[in-house]
Amino acid sequence: MVIHSVRARAHLKSRYGTKVKTIGAGIGGTVDLYQARDKYVAIKIFDDRESYESGNEYESRVTAEYTLLQKLDHPNILRVVECVVSLPRRRKVYLAMEFYPLAFHDLIMQKSTPQDDLLCYWSQILEGVAYLHSCGVAHRDLKFDNVAVDATGTIKLIDFGAATCNPVAYGMCGSESFQAPEAFSKISYSPIPTDIWSLGIILYHILAGKFPWQAARRADPDFAAFLESNIVGFDTEHEAQNLVRACLEIDPEIRVLTAALLEHPLLDKLPCCSKNTHRKHQL
Repeated sequence: MVIHSVRARAHLKSRYGTKVKTIGAGIGGTVDLYQARDKYVAIKIFDDRESYESGNEYESRVTAEYTLLQKLDHPNILRVVECVVSLPRRRKVYLAMEFYPLAFHDLIMQKSTPQDDLLCYWSQILEGVAYLHSCGVAHRDLKFDNVAVDATGTIKLIDFGAATCNPVAYGMCGSESFQAPEAFSKISYSPIPTDIWSLGIILYHILAGKFPWQAARRADPDFAAFLESNIVGFDTEHEAQNLVRACLEIDPEIRVLTAALLEHPLLDKLPCCSKNTHRKHQL
């Protein structure tokens, strides 16, 4: 529900308590952590409207994230609580969401996290992305920072500020290291295959402990070498490398689909989860 209120901050305080701290910044806004007794909620405060936008145009643009998330229902997708719009003059929009205590980025950077556990988490990311694609939605900004883990060890895709249902996209959004080469072009492209590329980058980092290149541009020497050889290098062999190579197909028109990735036998071989059942990690 989108709530319009002349006392938006008072409404948020009455429902969610007091602000504890700012916990992040995403596309179009910052995210604060609120606490009421032992319950935590994350609240995204959207950036002010652009000078060329009317109040109604601004509200329509920023509430689109809430409208989209309200329609989605999957265990690996962020859940939203409500959207509050302050009135009447300096219109601000607040998005209340479930809070997840652990960042996937931290798990990646902790050298003690077993690789099989990270692969299990990646399979959950894949399932969330597959669900989005089945709904005609592209996330467009998949990266470590936009993946969280709840208290039971379930992966949650977050920050849908760049998400789109449009079959055509223009320009790059998000972090360069995770973006597909077509996102750097000056022509339109299909956004769903760019999510597949990002999945491949995340998986490569899980296996190799680093990024394959800084950005998928010809000016990047590591990416240029990949274009010449079409080989993604690994220090050690792992069955998941075939998944990486499928995701990092240069031509987006023949890049693998999530449905095919879900059928890969590796997902059933992981000791911590299968295609339909995930082990609950105690964090």
